[in-house]
Amino acid sequence: MIVAVVIVVIVVVALFTVPVSHSYSKQFTYPGAGEAGTATIDPPVRSQVSGTFSTNNGAVEFSFTIQGSNGEGDVYSSQSTSGSFSFTASNPPYTFVAVSLSAGSVNVSGTYSVPILTVP
Repeated sequence: MIVAVVIVVIVVVALFTVPVSHSYSKQFTYPGAGEAGTATIDPPVRSQVSGTFSTNNGAVEFSFTIQGSNGEGDVYSSQSTSGSFSFTASNPPYTFVAVSLSAGSVNVSGTYSVPILTVP
């Protein structure tokens, strides 16, 4: 009986702590002339989001941001043409935004990890 209880406790703890990873990949264009191109991901709340981005445009005037919803603001911002990011999702969905003076495209890929079970 005690062994069964211990096994159940171990299984329940594992369900709340073992993360399951989901991958995402987005490619989007931006028209240049200071106009933005965007793409969106919608990870679960409290998931760990990480990824990389790169553009085919070698322009000096390039900006990449990740914007939260409902006034959360930017969770990541970079002036580089490539980079990596990581954050905890608190207010999804999140929008990737790329802006440059000349047209190009951006590749964004990564994962978000969330435990199998979460407490609401």
